[in-house]
Amino acid sequence: MKRSHFIGIDVHCQFCEIAVVDAVGKVVCRDRCTTTIPTLLAVLEKVPRPRSLVVEEGSLAGWLWRGLAGAVERMVVSEPRRNRLIAKEGDKDDDLDAEKLAQLLRGGYVKEVHQVQSLERAVFKQQVATYHFRVRQRVRECLRLTWLFRQHGVMIRERDYANAEDRPALRKSALWKYLGIGLERHRSGTGPEQLRVPKLAHRLLKSTILGAALSAVRQGDNPFAELYRRWLAKGLSSKLARRNVARVLATTLWGLWKNGSAYHPKWVGVPAAASAAARSRLGAAGC
Repeated sequence: MKRSHFIGIDVHCQFCEIAVVDAVGKVVCRDRCTTTIPTLLAVLEKVPRPRSLVVEEGSLAGWLWRGLAGAVERMVVSEPRRNRLIAKEGDKDDDLDAEKLAQLLRGGYVKEVHQVQSLERAVFKQQVATYHFRVRQRVRECLRLTWLFRQHGVMIRERDYANAEDRPALRKSALWKYLGIGLERHRSGTGPEQLRVPKLAHRLLKSTILGAALSAVRQGDNPFAELYRRWLAKGLSSKLARRNVARVLATTLWGLWKNGSAYHPKWVGVPAAASAAARSRLGAAGC
């Protein structure tokens, strides 16, 4: 009757330490080789059958399992935290680690970690794990940015980052709320939802932007006054029309600061996409 052999491999990126014990626990072979599948297969073929192999779970475990499992009767990827014998007993070096892995496998003391059989399924699991990591990373970054904005009185939420095309409008809305010229939704209990001017705002900036809007309206000969007259013609009250002028004025100033561009009266009140196209045309024309 052939005696079983138990192989323990302590894996490193550049090399592997290998120890082989027989059924009675006697070390029959030690070896060291580079961490490549062909080299490891050549070492395993020197061990008489039946042979069992154990490695610890790690970044290389799945790759080793798919490359070496066919060369042994049994291969086990063990849970490192359960291998307390390696960490607590005796000296800590690579030769002892490989030997003790083999001894733990011989005694049936290792806890097996499931491995994916096919490369395609392993890649699929990695893609799923990457997706979940990116979601967690995105949420973490959004929460950090939300906290930074709140330090400046701008109240935004994680969902405000959902769609790239919605970001300019959402940030514009946050700017208006910070200045006290935007609107926020409010509901008390189960009552109807109401729109109101935010109570928490920068009072100095609010009075400044409303005063600038009033001055622009009184001057008369500018695009802001033209917008004011247009809103009055549509039936808005003078108060709401002035507040709309303040919003356009704040958006214009914010756009100039963000893009570093010069002021062009014909861009006032024009959507961001249209003004961006106009700027590109001016750049192409050398203006």
